[in-house]
Amino acid sequence: MEESQQVPTKPLQKLHHIGGEKVYLPVKPYPSQLAMMGQIITGLKHRQNCLLESPTGSGKSLALLCSTLAWQRKQTDMAQRYNALVDSGVTDPEVLERAAGFTPLTPVQDIPGAPKEPASNAPSSTPASNSQAVPSNAGFFFEDDDDYDFKSQAPFSQLEPLDAAAMQQQMEMLLQNENIPQKPKRLSVPKIFIGTRTHKQVAQIVKELRRTAYSDVRMVVLSSREHSCIHPVVSNSFNKNEKCRELTDIRKGVLCRYYHNVNKIKNHDILAMNGGLQGAWDIEDLLQVGHKVNACPYFAARSLLATAELVICPYNYLVDPRIRRSMNISLKNHVLILDEAHNIEDSARSAASCTVTQTEMKEACSHLREWKTYEEQCDKLANMVSALSGWIDENNHNLSDYTEFGRSGKIYTGTEIIAVLDHLGIGRESYSDLEQSFTTIDEMQPNEESEMTLNAVTKKVLHDFFLVFSFLFMEGMKHKDDYRVAIVKEQVRKKSSQKDGWYSKDSFLDLEYSINFWCLNPAVVFSPLSNVTHSIILTSGTLSPIASFQSELGVSFKIKLEANHVIDQNQVFVGTIGHGPRGRSLQATFQNTESWDFQDELGDLVLNVCQTVPAGILCFLPSYSMLNKLHDRWQSTGVWDEISKIKEAMTEKKKGEDFERDMVNFYTTIRNTQTEGASGINGVFFMAVYRGKVSEGLDFADDNARAVIAVGIPFPSIKDIQVDLKKKYNNTFHHSRKLLSGREWYEIQGYRAINQALGRCIRHRYDWGALLLVDLRFQGGCFYKNQQGNHYILGLSKWVRNKVIHYKNFSTATNCLREFVNNMMINPPQPPQKQDEILSTSSIESTSKEMVQSSLAKETNFFRCDGTDSIRPLNSGETSLLKAPMKSSLDISTCDEPKDNSCHGQKESNVPASKKNTQRNWEQSTQRSESDSFESSKENEKMFSQNRKRPLISMDYEDLEDFNLILSPSTHQPPVPRRKRVGQKKGVVFKDIE
Repeated sequence: MEESQQVPTKPLQKLHHIGGEKVYLPVKPYPSQLAMMGQIITGLKHRQNCLLESPTGSGKSLALLCSTLAWQRKQTDMAQRYNALVDSGVTDPEVLERAAGFTPLTPVQDIPGAPKEPASNAPSSTPASNSQAVPSNAGFFFEDDDDYDFKSQAPFSQLEPLDAAAMQQQMEMLLQNENIPQKPKRLSVPKIFIGTRTHKQVAQIVKELRRTAYSDVRMVVLSSREHSCIHPVVSNSFNKNEKCRELTDIRKGVLCRYYHNVNKIKNHDILAMNGGLQGAWDIEDLLQVGHKVNACPYFAARSLLATAELVICPYNYLVDPRIRRSMNISLKNHVLILDEAHNIEDSARSAASCTVTQTEMKEACSHLREWKTYEEQCDKLANMVSALSGWIDENNHNLSDYTEFGRSGKIYTGTEIIAVLDHLGIGRESYSDLEQSFTTIDEMQPNEESEMTLNAVTKKVLHDFFLVFSFLFMEGMKHKDDYRVAIVKEQVRKKSSQKDGWYSKDSFLDLEYSINFWCLNPAVVFSPLSNVTHSIILTSGTLSPIASFQSELGVSFKIKLEANHVIDQNQVFVGTIGHGPRGRSLQATFQNTESWDFQDELGDLVLNVCQTVPAGILCFLPSYSMLNKLHDRWQSTGVWDEISKIKEAMTEKKKGEDFERDMVNFYTTIRNTQTEGASGINGVFFMAVYRGKVSEGLDFADDNARAVIAVGIPFPSIKDIQVDLKKKYNNTFHHSRKLLSGREWYEIQGYRAINQALGRCIRHRYDWGALLLVDLRFQGGCFYKNQQGNHYILGLSKWVRNKVIHYKNFSTATNCLREFVNNMMINPPQPPQKQDEILSTSSIESTSKEMVQSSLAKETNFFRCDGTDSIRPLNSGETSLLKAPMKSSLDISTCDEPKDNSCHGQKESNVPASKKNTQRNWEQSTQRSESDSFESSKENEKMFSQNRKRPLISMDYEDLEDFNLILSPSTHQPPVPRRKRVGQKKGVVFKDIE
């Protein structure tokens, strides 16, 4: 039955049929976007999880939003038709199925790829316990199945006792109800939760949403009080959470007038009426409405969550059980999308870990003993905390298991700590009683009769302990081996307190003891999410290597995709450099980086690059220690001064205020050098560290980063006790749990850090830049063993590793880099300027389920697939951008085969700019609007007008594979008829024009 999907009225939206769904897009999609949207829709249809890598600038956010919201909109239309029939009294399942266009109803557990429910005593939400079941290919769940996904049942002691007569009456009512036909349950559609790393990235997603046809979706942006409080006193206080709770305390009388007015903007209809917010909005928009009507944006957003179809927030709100509980977020039956998910393993481990100091324990214990209302429960909890504090006192004299950076500690296994808890009387036998006491106090609603509420420190201590205890004791203590517990002693700086309770400016050093519960398995937190969610989608520009995600997170990812970049081959220079200008080898191991020879050689290399590449240059180093040593050495040798004559030289600072000031100076200098070009300064040289603030989340588009120098391989510090414990943990369970070995896990952490740093450079379709991998290890075996790259290269992102060229000596690398830069300066990639040079686009129609093989031809130019990864034109005089091979030499090599002495990409660079700019992939967009920063999804297409001779069209072979295109080999060269592109399901073919 044809679905009556609502047609968006937003202008300039083009309809595409992707994966059997109607998807409206504001631009013509790249093949990588089409592949990504197709995989997402497939995953949503079959309740499968997706792992998707798409480089920055390839339109990842737009593809995420349009595909998921198009699917959700269709499910909403179908559910509304179904519910209308149910409300009208229809009970016949076949009538409901036929009218709403459903396939036959089948149990959820029979759906291919559906997450299995955990074997526990928790109430099941599967249709096995219901008279109805969810359609096998539909995104629905029954309205009473979206309960709070970690709400505990009421303790038996709180249930009112029933006498025999009352029990008999209830049994009779149940027997009568069995004979009454059950009314079909109404259907609900999954919400879409999108989590990203920072509030800044949340704002970017909202900006993309505004461009789409789905900007009218009911949405909400969740944020902390830090970002959403508008009370003049609270917003300027040091602890906004505590001050807010004080002003909204019912016992004292709610003193916050903004809290009183939440009803003015508590749902989407009222928000549109009173605040004028319709469609996509950001937290800044809600703040403006809050000021306008004197209503609290923080509590308003929490109210809007109930009716929202799209929820956007930082992803620790979704991963961390403590934050989910405090924000009343339920993920049950909903779609979970984590953008910028390359750090999700660390975030999941952190969410299941905690650190509680002995000072916090003593304060919590004192606070609990002051309570009188729930004296029995508070005494039990105070005794528990006191027992742990006493155990620390008994065992803090021999902390010799490890020593690092002024800290020392003793390590216990999960099994050992459970025995300790049993010995202290707070273990397995007492846990249920303690948890019930904690639940009673934690869920207590404040009222005028209440004496007090838990303060922030006590809440933190109790929530941390019971979160970890719940994981340790759950399901027969299956996670006991996933934990290590440490008593840690370290020196900390404490502030002196005065008699009136305020802290003075004076401080002193003191010893602090703490108990640390370290989770070594991210699946402890993440795996349960897959048991309750509809689908989980992880995406980032730098997920590679992706091998670890499935084993580490304990989630099956049926769908995986590594998309190619949307730029042309000649827009990026990727080279490995193993020797400096003086011929000394460069291998950034700890021993080598301490030597002056290495530091001086690297300094000469950096100076040479600064003399070759204009505008901004980023140089990433493995640690702040190495950064400081290089900075000091280069200042003493004069290299720093030489660099400063060409570019303003800067280093990344650890302190937040210093870093923000430096970044303002960085962008200002780049902007001034573009317009002024005075004082001989042509840009900025910024020396930073992997995993630092510069490498994570900042945008260095265009002249902000024309080159990235990646020095060394940033493996985690082997002296870090948690890193050492994690390596040993993976080695222990490498075979039994099919985890990566400790060494493999360790190396992957380094590769991800490199990929994240390299991604700072190319930020959109018309950007260009150079990526220099400075370390001899990247070249291992490429010159002497004739092997196709090594495992260091294989750890790079797909779009980078396919373009790597190895340079045996520095002079060849410099010459090629200079020629690349000169060509880009003369012929930079540019969006189309004239409307008549833009071809109209057509949507991709889904008309057949069969895979079609077709050859691509353009008038007299004919492509041939020769069985390799290269696609070459038959006319040897023409130049293709399809990974064109180069002649062999010992000076330059790629991971595929040796190359000649000519520089990377120089065959293409000799093509005139007017012609080069037309040799683009057919997928490049025609209606992409540009922003000031040329952000990732706002690009335009470069194509010939139809009244001119059409040259070869550049296509990336691996992009064609991503999009399921098949090139059939040609056996003859007859005159090729003109062809047009038509849609086929799961592919694109070219059809002869009559």
